[in-house]
Amino acid sequence: MTYFTQASGKFRIEPPLTWPEFKDSPYRPERESSEPDVQLVIDTVEVDGEHGVMLLHRAVAVRPFAPGMPFAYHTGLYETLGKLAAEYGEKHRFTGFFECRTTDDRGFEDWYRLSIRDGEVVRTTPTVTWPDEENPS
Repeated sequence: MTYFTQASGKFRIEPPLTWPEFKDSPYRPERESSEPDVQLVIDTVEVDGEHGVMLLHRAVAVRPFAPGMPFAYHTGLYETLGKLAAEYGEKHRFTGFFECRTTDDRGFEDWYRLSIRDGEVVRTTPTVTWPDEENPS
């Protein structure tokens, strides 16, 4: 059975990743041709130095990879977030979440959120609570 996940949202990275930490990452925007499950959001600022203006690149967030669309289909999102948390989680904190909807090839849908807590990926599934029939609201 085939599963595809649509995802939206983002994780802020605090403190941001420095250039040496992410320059070889497969999740850099310049490497879009590989179509990863996530992409780093890069903040670039100009810094005056004694030899002129330098560009300071920092990875400030992680978002689902979705070229030109509000969402994209993913097949390994949970695992990819786990790799990021394992690689950078000791020195950096990921705050935020991805809203996800997984669909199988029969059309079954599953809604959930992915977050990172204490360096581990956590899947939170919503629950529906029906009102008590004897005491309707």
